[in-house]
Amino acid sequence: LTFIVRFRRRDRGSPEARARRRSHHHPSSAMDVAAFLAASKAHPPPRADGSDDPSSPPMTTFAYGTAGFRLPAELLDSTMFRCGAVAAIRSAATGAATGVVVTASHNPERDNGAKLVDFHGGMLPPRWEAMAEALANADGDAETTAALEALINDDAAADDDGSAHHHVAAAVAGSTPPTVYLARDTRASGEALAAAVRSGIAAAGARCVDLGLMTTPQLHYVVYAANRGMPCGEEDYFERLAGAFKTLASSSTATAGDEDADDRTEIETETVFVDCANGVGAAKLRTLASLLGPEMLPLSLRNVGGEPGDALNDRVGADFVQKEKRAPTRGGFDALPPGARCVSVDGDADRLVYFTKKRARAGDDDDDADADAAAVSLFDGDKIASLIAFHVADLLRRSGCLAALRVGVVQTAYANGASTAFVQESLGLETRCTPTGVKHLHPVAESFDVGVYFEANGHGTAVFSDEATAAIDDAAARCAADADAAETDNGPETETETETESSKALRELRALTRAINPAVGDALSGVLVVEAILRARGCGLDDWDALYRDLPSRQSKVSVRDRAAITTTDAERRATTPEGMQDAIDAAVRMAGSSARAFARPSGTEDVVRVYAEAATDAEADALAREVCRIVHARAGGVGDPP
Repeated sequence: LTFIVRFRRRDRGSPEARARRRSHHHPSSAMDVAAFLAASKAHPPPRADGSDDPSSPPMTTFAYGTAGFRLPAELLDSTMFRCGAVAAIRSAATGAATGVVVTASHNPERDNGAKLVDFHGGMLPPRWEAMAEALANADGDAETTAALEALINDDAAADDDGSAHHHVAAAVAGSTPPTVYLARDTRASGEALAAAVRSGIAAAGARCVDLGLMTTPQLHYVVYAANRGMPCGEEDYFERLAGAFKTLASSSTATAGDEDADDRTEIETETVFVDCANGVGAAKLRTLASLLGPEMLPLSLRNVGGEPGDALNDRVGADFVQKEKRAPTRGGFDALPPGARCVSVDGDADRLVYFTKKRARAGDDDDDADADAAAVSLFDGDKIASLIAFHVADLLRRSGCLAALRVGVVQTAYANGASTAFVQESLGLETRCTPTGVKHLHPVAESFDVGVYFEANGHGTAVFSDEATAAIDDAAARCAADADAAETDNGPETETETETESSKALRELRALTRAINPAVGDALSGVLVVEAILRARGCGLDDWDALYRDLPSRQSKVSVRDRAAITTTDAERRATTPEGMQDAIDAAVRMAGSSARAFARPSGTEDVVRVYAEAATDAEADALAREVCRIVHARAGGVGDPP
């Protein structure tokens, strides 16, 4: 029998409109489940014995991780087909376009995966992640049909605003047919896996708009902009970022007559050396650099791919630099002098970290200097978040009329304690802590007028609420009108110093709201924002580093029999099971000194427990990390020899 399930189209809008949708459904498209099952036979899940025999057990279990699926590429064909269907059904259920990016982010080139983009440009809600995982693992027609029905009949989708600030305009929702935007990174496996996604989208009755090679944040922005009725082409994305940076740059040079002009000019013309991780970000940064020109932002792009041996993310990229605290092993970074401004992005350009080669210390002998040649001073996500929050809060204060807007910084347990203290004590701003993952950080950031969040790995952004953006625009318009009126009445020389300061601050704030990708963390946007802030403040890397000094920290992992035996609370900072483990960790922390802290949390993808330790000195951090690893191994079912 042909089993037909009707998609229910839903307009977005007010609570009253959502109530009407729940009581008056108007189907506008249909999914033929029998036809989908037939199409899925061309995309069978991998079997343990390597055959296509449906009676053979599956080779693996597909887990929806922090941002989607990620596995060796040869295992993913069936999952990519089904991800296409999930995105199509989500588009039909919400009445707005969705997206899929074929990428494995910072993983090795042999891996690939899918990141699903919800209608507001962010990530899927948790219940849809669970349903996507169920569909990916469904074995046989009966299980697949049941998983599809769960997705199609999710009545709660009508209430998904997706954002505290209602990022989807009711006027553009409800387009027909359901639409999914698709993009991929530069992995060799990407084209075939993108074809599987397209097949899944078509089998689910939706339209696919294949945008080819794009960074992950670009695709997020396309979905965000398309559903708001904004220009959403790639050229529109570049024009938005480049135009905003030009405004910010003109604001910083407008004060070139002050006493810091010489220093500012030197900072403005300093070349930024970019490690592109041999990924898709290289071509996109090249386009952005051409729009700005070398006079405005001199970029030296390294590790751009295309040469023999240029493996994606292989000892290059933001993940390598942040974890190893070493310069990329390729791209000539070892030949750059200490103090050179360097930034590293990851394979799909959704995270960034800044770094510079460490200066030689007095008393180091030649052997020490050689061994430390690749060591860097790191400006990770904590440093980037602190810089942005510092500048935004200062601009709001200088505006003279927007100081009441609430600015907050959202962190995870991995945020260095020194950064938290700086934000709370020096800046006087609120901080919140969430579990690891942007899907947890972003919604909390939206609870502020301006919410800044970055994970230590460099993945993050700043979120301006619609209300805050409107307040900034209105204040800027009033300031401009007042200035015009004053000039008309008394001549241009009567503008006061306070008015000038306010107008400059408002101009920068307006430009920042456009320089920042409003949908998700974006390495390209991040580079522009950091460079603009350093220019505006007349700062170099030494000044930035002096905002606060990181406490020494260590990250380790312990293999365990079953990671599910470890559960946590308090944003993953305290273990609730196994019994007694947290008490033992607390005792070890007390012994390590007043600045110490540590936690243990289970991995989301493998049977390991991740351990973080922080203390006042390197030796104390090392000792604390070893002790916590021993505690976890002994109490949580450690595998192999004790640490």
